[in-house]
Amino acid sequence: MEFMNNTFKTNTREALIKAIQEKVKDAFDRSQGVVPVETGKLKKSGKESELPNGARIFYGMEYASFVERGVPAHYEQVESYYRKSGVFVKAFSRSMPAQPPKEYIKKSIKASFERFSSAFNSSLSGKFKSVVQK
Repeated sequence: MEFMNNTFKTNTREALIKAIQEKVKDAFDRSQGVVPVETGKLKKSGKESELPNGARIFYGMEYASFVERGVPAHYEQVESYYRKSGVFVKAFSRSMPAQPPKEYIKKSIKASFERFSSAFNSSLSGKFKSVVQK
């Protein structure tokens, strides 16, 4: 009986990890469809990879987290510079407006896993009922 329990646990764990990896691939594909594009660098930097216990979505541009999570209103320091016309511009601070979060990864993961979660829960409840009835 102990062997059967361990085999069941291992098989269940492996199946769950595989299902999660497939859903992360789906979420990555969704995120590629909605990631904001100005230059295309952010979209091209996107990667999805399998891990031993799951998977991850990664966007490699240094500003990716700012696009995903947004930026609060802030002041930006601009260094002194010369315009093309030769006019010198002294260093100054300027107010930068808040940038709302785009949440292209978060929304994609949520959409992919909502269907997975409901299917998984109904599958588990059906198995639980059959075990209880025996």
